[in-house]
Formats: sequence, structure tokens, C-alpha cells
Amino acid sequence: MNKKLLCTLPIGLLVVGCAAYAPSDPITACAPYSNPASLNDCKGRPNAPHVTLNTNTMTAVPSCVLVKPGRTIVFQLKPAADNKLGKVDIFPKKGAGKWLTGSNDANEDYIIIKVPATLKKGDYDFGIRTDTQCVDPRVRVEAPGGGIG
Repeated sequence: MNKKLLCTLPIGLLVVGCAAYAPSDPITACAPYSNPASLNDCKGRPNAPHVTLNTNTMTAVPSCVLVKPGRTIVFQLKPAADNKLGKVDIFPKKGAGKWLTGSNDANEDYIIIKVPATLKKGDYDFGIRTDTQCVDPRVRVEAPGGGIG
């Protein structure tokens, strides 16, 4: 065999192998929230934010939670009908929300996420994923001193 062919063959396989690699993207696999209008109606106590997630219906209450920078969000997990909670992951949908990351240990019924103290006000998209489903609620960060404005 030609030496040039032997040298270029491994490089060609590497390029083809890398080009063929398409990682799965769980972020885009998340279904839109079932009630999009509720995402604009943010609720909760910004000093003590709390979200309840029903893993059977994949609904988050509230679907948009108010928080203040530096606070901790508690995600209370209600198990599916068979009382098996399983693994639940919270993940950011955009780069600015990278702080929105957490998961429970097997059969733990909560996830705690700390909101950075220096976070700018605004809406942050994230997803909540179980082994079989995914939903994408919101977090609205208020101005540190009080109101949204």
C-alpha cells in the first residue's frame, strides 16, 4: 500500500467519526409548558421561593416563581401515582441560567438551588426532567431591593 494512503487513512476516519457524532440534546427534547400563559404570571414569596412539582402530571406550581438574588429555591417533588419518585434533574435552558442546576438523590423529595447574590433581574428558563418526561417552567428574579422594576 502507498505510504501516503496509510498516513491519511487514520485522519480520514477521525474526521468522519467526529462528523458522524451527534450527541443527544435533552434540552431541546423538553416539551413546552402546557399552560404558556401561566409563565407570565409569576407568583410566590420572593424571600422564600418554593415550587411544587407533581412528577405524575409534570406540573410545577407556580409555573413561574418569583425570587430575589441570594435566596434559596426549594423544589418540592410529589411522586408519581406509584409513589416511586426516582431521579429528577433541573437544568438550564440558556447560558445565563447555568446556576439553575440540581438533582435529587434517589427517592429524595426535594431539590435546593441557591440563587446567586449578584444575579441580574429577569426571567430564566429551565427544564425539569424525570426518566420519562420533561417540562420547562420559569424563574423570575426580582431586583434585590424589592419590586421587579
